[in-house]
Amino acid sequence: MLLPSMSTPSEYQILAEIEKINKQLRNSIDAAETRFLVKFGYQNKKIRELEDDNRRIKNNLENLEKQLKNTNVLIFGLGKFQPKPPRREICKVLGELLQTDVTSEDIKNLYFLGKTEQAPLKIEFGCYCKKMQILKNCERLKGTGIRIGEDLTLKEREELKILKVFLKQEKQKGLYKKCFINKNKLVLDNESYSSEQLLEIYNTDKVSSRVSNLSKKSSVPSKESIKPSEIKNISHLSLGNLQGYSKECLKHKEVIKVPHASLVDIHDHSKENLKHIKVNDLQCLNHKEGSNLSHKSLDNLQCYSKECLKHKEGNNLHHISLGNLQDQNKERLEYIQEEKNTQYEMENDLIAGSSKKESAKPKEVPSVKLFKSVQDIFYELQKKLESFASKF
Repeated sequence: MLLPSMSTPSEYQILAEIEKINKQLRNSIDAAETRFLVKFGYQNKKIRELEDDNRRIKNNLENLEKQLKNTNVLIFGLGKFQPKPPRREICKVLGELLQTDVTSEDIKNLYFLGKTEQAPLKIEFGCYCKKMQILKNCERLKGTGIRIGEDLTLKEREELKILKVFLKQEKQKGLYKKCFINKNKLVLDNESYSSEQLLEIYNTDKVSSRVSNLSKKSSVPSKESIKPSEIKNISHLSLGNLQGYSKECLKHKEVIKVPHASLVDIHDHSKENLKHIKVNDLQCLNHKEGSNLSHKSLDNLQCYSKECLKHKEGNNLHHISLGNLQDQNKERLEYIQEEKNTQYEMENDLIAGSSKKESAKPKEVPSVKLFKSVQDIFYELQKKLESFASKF
């Protein structure tokens, strides 16, 4: 009984199968990447929405707090009425000092914000008009040791501190005729600035002043002040500014240690000091070093010896055009032809041997082993990709 002839895949079929497997892997990786990017974009959108909601809630809370404190005032300097302030006496003191009619019916609630004598007295009026009437007459309290202010939120208090600091600075400079604070803004003559605008202007001025100071300090040094030993530590210096220095300052070892220096700016120096500009000396391209060249075209390596480009080393040169590797191509084609001949001989031997011994098992060709190992690798990679994609 004759055994059926075993069709062994050729090298071209194996390469085609490997290319097909690579395409499938790339497609699966691209699909997993797109799923990840979609999920990542969705999460970013959710984060932005949450940030907007948080900002909106903070603004709403700020507005509610302002409405609650809209009719309140803080009075400093009435610590003698601790701990429970009597309404009638408070109304009497305010009426005498401010020369306004303040009754106990106008006050909704009053209490001290602390237990010390310096603690302010908080008064909640029933209407906004009474509060504004008292604030307008605050100028009459000069010299009495009593101060009246608005009940501000935490954000408004922080803004007011910033405005007071800038107000003090502008008054010391004396550049403006009118300089005061009005409704959480600093008024300078006919222009008004918020605390955010003032901080932005201050930061830009600070940065510009630092840059100007650095430019004054980092001026171009004189020729006499620079020694040959100091040029090693110069950074971000164009060699075009060193045209007047002596040739001893521009030796091979010293110039290499000057970073960020454009060699195009060197004009007047002798060729002896520019030996390091050459791409590589022939001594640097030894047998071992030639194998590590990447992204180099062989057209630019004409001056190097052929010993650096042997068959084993040429395999390690990436991105090299095959038109410049004719010798290697010939050897490669001969090797492939020999492998084909061996495959045909092995097939003929298997067919001839099958007629003599029916129980004899054909030997497995190395190319078949390679094909099976490639399939096993593909299945393992596919399983890993499926497990990776399931996470997303």
